[in-house]
Amino acid sequence: MCQNAAAENELAKALDELKEKLAIEEELELVWLPSVRGPLSGEIKDKRIYIYEAEEAKAIQTLVHELVDYLVTTRVVRPLVKLINLLVKSTEADVYQAKEEVIEKLVGLYGGGAAGIHRSRAELKDSKVKGRRKGAGAV
Repeated sequence: MCQNAAAENELAKALDELKEKLAIEEELELVWLPSVRGPLSGEIKDKRIYIYEAEEAKAIQTLVHELVDYLVTTRVVRPLVKLINLLVKSTEADVYQAKEEVIEKLVGLYGGGAAGIHRSRAELKDSKVKGRRKGAGAV
């Protein structure tokens, strides 16, 4: 148990040093769970850094990875996602309006909806009948 306490202490020191070097001011809690083995070596959830590696060197390497990931996510990815969402929201009404205009033009090709479609079918049927009459007299 003393070995785990020493390793946990080293992880806490590494966290403090990395936060200083990377200029991370947010409070992040370190949770070392070496007995939990799964597909992940570590993760950050709700301002908590979970490290699952049992070996101290691997745990520190995982801590570095998670902090760099946190830094990139919070300082690059999230602001970009926020910007993209703002752009989408700002153009949403224009895109909807353009879509509706295209739909109305396409619907207009059929004479304005269902009545126009029925009229077009009737006109088509009528023109086929007239065509047969013209062709019937010629031999």
